[in-house]
Amino acid sequence: MKAIQCHKNCFNCFQEFDRTKELNGATKKATIKKIPTSSKKVAKDLCPNTKISLKERSQILATHNKFRSELAAGRVRTKDNIMPQGADIRKLKWDCELERTAQKWAELCQWRHSDESFRNHKGENLYKVNQNFPVNRIREAMQKNFIAGHMKRAAQAWWDEMAWFETYKIGCGMKTDCIDYSNPLLKHMLYVVCHYDPRGNTLNEPIYEVGKPCSKCKRYPRSKCEKNLCAGGGPAVYCKDYYGNCEKRYCSYTFDARFAEDMKKHCNKTCGYCTD
Repeated sequence: MKAIQCHKNCFNCFQEFDRTKELNGATKKATIKKIPTSSKKVAKDLCPNTKISLKERSQILATHNKFRSELAAGRVRTKDNIMPQGADIRKLKWDCELERTAQKWAELCQWRHSDESFRNHKGENLYKVNQNFPVNRIREAMQKNFIAGHMKRAAQAWWDEMAWFETYKIGCGMKTDCIDYSNPLLKHMLYVVCHYDPRGNTLNEPIYEVGKPCSKCKRYPRSKCEKNLCAGGGPAVYCKDYYGNCEKRYCSYTFDARFAEDMKKHCNKTCGYCTD
């Protein structure tokens, strides 16, 4: 089955009430205004102790999913050709634990990848944005990395992490006033760290399976197709044999209930108990 391979170099409102209070000898009426439902929803949606705004978070998430959707649809152009459609690319959702570990690394202002044990062996991408530019430059920085992944092998790993089919959770952190000593013209930077789960960029493993968008979403239980991506659902479940000597002729041996159950458990692909 054709797949894109990864290279080595290869983010209820409060009830209104009135109260009276005495001011300068006169009784005046003070009103506590309603807090809009949308404001409370924003607070609820944010992660505990977050240092990233809902707007920034939404922008990062939308940027990743936009490019993943375009990749799945076969609309990503490389230096030499157009990437084929992807059958099993997942839609990303925000994860507070990934945000926490990403923020922890961003706070250190280290312009390098963290140790794998630091991020619990999750995937990681790093971005630097000049603070003199608006926040939407975060999107432009990510877009640049996504496109550059096909133009320069040095950026391949960043691109693979953003594009990896099985990844469905992302969390990012930010730190301002980091100093980029490598470039005196861009001293003060906005440092963005993104962590991904499951991690991608695995050597010699497929970045995604080539095929019609969403045609392999059934791999992710309870997922559905949204804008060319498999949205929702749990970890991937693959149709495969788990025993090294599965033969079709054994599948018909149903006279022994225990043997038949073993075949269903260990040779479910060969015996047709599942489809991929």
